[in-house]
Amino acid sequence: MIAFARFLTSAFFVWLSFASFGQETFDVTFSVNMSQYQGSFGSVNLNGPFNGWCGDCTTMTDDNSDGTYNVTVPVVAGYYEYKFTTDGWNVQEWF
Repeated sequence: MIAFARFLTSAFFVWLSFASFGQETFDVTFSVNMSQYQGSFGSVNLNGPFNGWCGDCTTMTDDNSDGTYNVTVPVVAGYYEYKFTTDGWNVQEWF
C-alpha cells in the first residue's frame, strides 16, 4: 500500500484495511512531494502512532533527488493519523 501526499495540509489520515484477521503487519510506503516547498530543511520525517509520534525517529529519503521523499514502515491494519515534518518537529505541514 502507498500513502502519497503533498506537503500542504494540516493532517493526513490513512485507513489500512486488509483481508486478514489478527495483528498481521504490512509494509506501507509513505511519500511526500517537497519539490514546491520553499523553506530550508535538513531532513523530512514521518510521525504517527506507529512510531510514538517521535519527531525524528522515521527519516524519509529522496533516493533519486526528484523532491519526493519516501519511507516504508511496518504497520498493523487499522486507522492512523500521521504527519510529515522537517527536522524532527521544527516544521509541520500546516504551512
